[in-house]
Formats: sequence, structure tokens, C-alpha cells
Amino acid sequence: MTDSEWKQILEEVSKKIPPVYYGSFISPLSFLSLDESKITLSAPSEIIRLHVSQKYQHYIEEAASKICGKNLSVEILADSSPQQIKPFFNFLEEKFQDQSFEFHSNFTFDNFIVSESNILAYKACKQIIENPGYSNPLYIFGGIGVGKTHLLQAVGQALFSENFKVKYITANAFLSEFVYSLQSKSSSENFRNKYQSYPCILFDDLQYLTSTAEKTQEEFYHLLNFYYERKKQIVLASDRPITELPLQDRIRSRLMIGQQVEIQKPNYEIRELLIQRKIKEFDLSLSEESIRFLLENFSNDLRNLIGSLSELSFYKKIYGLLILPHEKVINILNNRLEKQNTPQDVSDKIIDEVCEYFGQERKEVLSKSRKAELILPRHTIMYLLHEVCKMSKSKIGKIFSTTHSTVVPAISKIKEKQKNDFHFAKFLNELRRKYEFF
Repeated sequence: MTDSEWKQILEEVSKKIPPVYYGSFISPLSFLSLDESKITLSAPSEIIRLHVSQKYQHYIEEAASKICGKNLSVEILADSSPQQIKPFFNFLEEKFQDQSFEFHSNFTFDNFIVSESNILAYKACKQIIENPGYSNPLYIFGGIGVGKTHLLQAVGQALFSENFKVKYITANAFLSEFVYSLQSKSSSENFRNKYQSYPCILFDDLQYLTSTAEKTQEEFYHLLNFYYERKKQIVLASDRPITELPLQDRIRSRLMIGQQVEIQKPNYEIRELLIQRKIKEFDLSLSEESIRFLLENFSNDLRNLIGSLSELSFYKKIYGLLILPHEKVINILNNRLEKQNTPQDVSDKIIDEVCEYFGQERKEVLSKSRKAELILPRHTIMYLLHEVCKMSKSKIGKIFSTTHSTVVPAISKIKEKQKNDFHFAKFLNELRRKYEFF
């Protein structure tokens, strides 16, 4: 087998395995030999050999058979020689050496604008500073750009200033680090000891902890238990309520023990206060008409609003202007304007995107046909219309010429499927972020 053919096999396998697992378990493999019916590969350790054999060997066999044009089996041998293993684990140790995280300097309680839409989350976080471990775990959820990360890091900076050892981490970073820690028993123990050593952990973007690997969620569950039982503080943030997380039931149940608070869509008051603060910070001169334009057109995502004001400031400085005319403000921010989709627009787009994803015709999916290939796209649409568009089950039933009693189990099946199908869960999350109503 040529190097080119081996690279083609790896490329085929990479299409079917999440990048974090491909990099951890497939990339370390080396090609050894090929005979009439078998490819022999080498893994840098017995742990990797065993994991690949159990989880990914069939992907390699399918890809090899496709590239080589004949049915091939795969045998994986473990290379246990010290000179091979040591550099690999040295790399892992260096990659996840615990370096101090630098919090964003602007993400403090003093810089957080409090209003009716976020006051519960704000007060819950302030309570943690006064009495760490009291609200445990604290779970914050809300849409994109409403201030979840700001509050998490504000908690971290306030505790850090009182000599608390604090760890801030995103779900993706936690997942990557855990996967690397599986390469050896000592690495796994070091990982667990490291995370159990903090008095407080701030865990962001929990919705992305949707791994097909049971061990990842099991480790996270034990971490939750460890913190809860010892009254150590854990604060988590996500874009959805606990009940909608694509995680194991026992993890959701453990999270429910604590306090759940929502940051709602930024209201008029908070947007107005933010604009006035940034106008002063950026030394901007805007007309009342321009301010009203910003308030009316940037209502969902505070990051987009801040970015818009920063862009106006940049334009003003580059061209040496004292004031920006309203027409110029509209022109500069044209590409940032939030599209105002109606519920009907969104439901139509969701139906079209799901049909495209599954390669089915819209009229077929919406028909009464009972073809097997139409069931999953049909259930997926029902789930998204209910979860994203907040459409009633009865109304969804009418779209498919059925009743709500058919919609209920369809939604439940999709909730279960996304727990065990990484790529499907990713597709659903992408559509949610794209069309979610706050």
C-alpha cells in the first residue's frame, strides 16, 4: 500500500469520526503491512489499540475496502516499546499542563449591566461570592450574546481576588483534555485529581458536551457528584434549559438539584444603557435617530450591538470625523443588521434544511407516505418546530396531517437520538443557533 492510499483511507475515516476523537485515536496509528485480505496497523499503546478496535475499526475497514477495491479486515497491534510511547505521553502532558487562565478584563460585575432580563442570574452569581457552595450547582442559561460568559468570568475574577483557586473551562476544552487523558492510567488519574482540586469550577457551553463516548459523560457526572457532596462551587452555562440538554438522564437530574436561572433576551432598558456606556467609552457622537436605529435593529445579541458600536468608532477614527451622519451609520452597519424572521419564515426554512440534510423531497416528507426513509426527517422537523419555533404539538400535527399524539413520541425519539449520535446532535445545535427565538 502506498502512502497516498493510506492517506486516502485516513481521509475517509475522518469524515465519520468527530475531529477530537480522530486526532486522539486515529492519527497516532501507523501502517505496517498489507496482504491479500488484511491490513496491519500499529497503535502507540494498548489503550489506544483496544479503544480503536472497539469503536472505530469498522470505519477503517470500510474505508480500506473502498480505497483498495476489495474486502479487507484490519488488525491493530500495540507498540509497547518505551521509545515509542514516551514521546507521545510527553506531548499529552505538555499539551494540558495546567496554566493559569487569564479572565477577560471587561468581564467583571462592575461592567455588567443589570436589568429585569438578567437580574436573577446576576444576584445568584453575587450570592456565590458571599457564600461559595450555597447555590450548588448554579446553572445559567440563555441565548447567544446575553451575558452568560460575562457572569461566569465575573464570578471567577471576584473569587480569584479573594485568593480562591478557580478553574474556567469550556465543554469543548474539557472534552479534548479528557480524551487525551485516556491514553494512560496515570494521565486519567492526573486529570481527575486536577479537576477535584479546585474550590470552584466555571463550566461554559455545556450544550457541547454531546459526546458519543460514555466515559466522557460518566467522568463529568462523577465530577458533579464530587463537587456537590463536598459543597465545592460549580457554575455552569448553556444555551438551553437543563431538561433540553442532550446528556444522560442522571446528569440532568443532578443538575436539577441546584439552582437554574435564565438570562432573557436583552430588553430595551439594558440595550439603551449599553449604548450610552459604549458611546462614552468609544467617544462617539450619534444622533437620537441613530441611537433609535441601533435599539430597534440590534435586539437579540449584545455582542453584535457592541461590535457595531466598535465598528462605528473605528470608522470615525480612520476618517477623522467628529460626528457620524445617520445615513452613514446605516451604511456602515448594513451587513450587521439582524434579519427579522417571522415564525412562518423560520418553520419553512427549518423544513427545507432538514429535507436537504436527509436528501428527501419536501412534499414527500410532509406527505402521509410511510416509507422508512421519511420517518427520521419527519420526526426531526417535528422536534425542531416544537423546540425552536415553540409551536404547539397540535399545530405541528396539522402540518403533517396527523394529531398531537403522534408528535409527542416523535419528539421524544429525537431527544434520545441526539444523545448517542454526535453528528446528528451537531446538526440540530446548528439549526437551533441559527433560528432560535429568544
